[in-house]
Amino acid sequence: MFPLVSSSFRQVDQRVWHHLLTTTAFSATRPERVADTRTCSNKPLPNQPTIRINSLIVLQARERFSVVLTLPADANPDKHRISVRSPLGAALLGLQAGDRCTVAVEGIRSTFTVIQVIH
Repeated sequence: MFPLVSSSFRQVDQRVWHHLLTTTAFSATRPERVADTRTCSNKPLPNQPTIRINSLIVLQARERFSVVLTLPADANPDKHRISVRSPLGAALLGLQAGDRCTVAVEGIRSTFTVIQVIH
């Protein structure tokens, strides 16, 4: 019975990660939706690079991984290129190394720590 539960959670986890990286956080009718999905900590430090379009970002969540923040037309989650309009991309924009953000997708909250930002 446990393998079925584990498999079920794995499928939900995969769907949430796909949604987190690919769906659009902004909508024409509700641009404030991003504010509902993002909370972050820390204040900007003047000598630290901030996340912007084309930044390479090393993140820590359940495991360490890296992504490049791109314009929507250049996004390709399979190649770790995420759109600034995705929930995770919108939450990361403007953050620096050491910052944390929490993104809620389909009722599931995920917290990410920015390890490194490379321009």
